Amino acid sequence: MALPIAPTVFLAARRANAGSKSCGQQNWHVRAVALALSLYVRAASLALIAGESLGLAAAVLIGAAALSRTAALIPLAVLPPARENGAGFAAGKAGPSGARRAACLGVIFALAPVLAGTGPVRALTAIAVATGAAYAIVPLARKLIGGQTGDVAGAAQQLSEIAFYLAFAARVKESFARQQQ
Repeated sequence: MALPIAPTVFLAARRANAGSKSCGQQNWHVRAVALALSLYVRAASLALIAGESLGLAAAVLIGAAALSRTAALIPLAVLPPARENGAGFAAGKAGPSGARRAACLGVIFALAPVLAGTGPVRALTAIAVATGAAYAIVPLARKLIGGQTGDVAGAAQQLSEIAFYLAFAARVKESFARQQQ
């Protein structure tokens, strides 16, 4: 699976970094490997989940997308902007009612796997893991750059989405192990 996409990922990362002066040209391959691993973990997790149920895999996709986009707001709500320009500064802070509304909608959609037949404890565990993964970026961003940027919000979204998939995939693996005994 990773073999056919690897050249495309490396070329895309190289091309995206061609005009970048801030990131440096010398480490484009590190970002390409991170992107390839991210794609691989998502695909492998979804394949494990689909092995249990295609409906569950579809519901997990919906839940992960909605919850992770909401989780991307965590650094924006908790941290001050690191710079006075850029996406993080332009986004500003969400008001309390807007943040609550976004969180409620994200959790509602993240509960979609319950409709596909999984237990509510499993879905709530995945929500907790995904939210924790998004929050994990906050102390790191505070220490390294002194606040949030659009890239920090994007990293929180990516970590949250992958954690949601992994929480369901880990549970699937546990179910398969019980069936083998």
